[in-house]
Amino acid sequence: MKFYVLFADQKYVTTPPTLTLKVLHDKIPSSLQFVSEYLTRSQCSSVDHHSITGDILLGCDDGMEIYSKDSGEVRHETDHMRALVTEYKGEVFMSHHHNKTVIKVIKYDTVTKTSEFLFSFPLKLTAASLLSVSDHFIVPTDKDNQTIKLYDRQAGHRSQNTLTTQTLPEYKVIKNLKLLTDDTLLVTGWDTANTHKLNKYRFIRDRLHLIWSCRDVPDKPAGIAVDDRGRIFVSGCETKTIYVLSDEGEIALILISNHSWRGHVF
Repeated sequence: MKFYVLFADQKYVTTPPTLTLKVLHDKIPSSLQFVSEYLTRSQCSSVDHHSITGDILLGCDDGMEIYSKDSGEVRHETDHMRALVTEYKGEVFMSHHHNKTVIKVIKYDTVTKTSEFLFSFPLKLTAASLLSVSDHFIVPTDKDNQTIKLYDRQAGHRSQNTLTTQTLPEYKVIKNLKLLTDDTLLVTGWDTANTHKLNKYRFIRDRLHLIWSCRDVPDKPAGIAVDDRGRIFVSGCETKTIYVLSDEGEIALILISNHSWRGHVF
């Protein structure tokens, strides 16, 4: 298994950011290995990789871009305003602003370049809506990333009550979230006292219940990834550091890069 770490220059919104790709092998090294770098057309807010094609999916301010593993080229895939993208078992999901009034969540086919509308809700965000997917749920954020929506994929179109709202009062800002295969949820962010935290929740009767909270990440925790051994990888929001945690939320290793930009982990 490989993990890729994406660092993006987000200092100048009008300048396409340089993206640097680094790799972590299954045996975690003490440092990060440089792979490649390239430019996107606009600021990048999310990153994931396609588990079947190996392509890298980038959610940017002017839509989705795809970095081809085979050709090394970047193609602009959609023209949605401010899109965030995530992949789950070969399926690509996007949340994007629509007409500046609605957040739409769609499933996108990168082969046929067609999309399937899933659900929408009124726009209450100045930032893009974060998004994570499992077999059971789709979870986007709402209200400037202070609350989440919970979409029941198994109910689908059979029920009108597939979308519920849940508030996480312990967060002032939700920076990122990650649904795991057992429908537990990892959330990074910080509270009103500016305490940085990574929390893990379990859904019980479609409500979130806290399992554990890690406050040992000194930098503002942002991107989240999890490997098949349950190890959790968290990137610092303002530094060049990757924190490796156990499935119980204890820091096991700290990886430092010579890169000076922020990172998304996938």
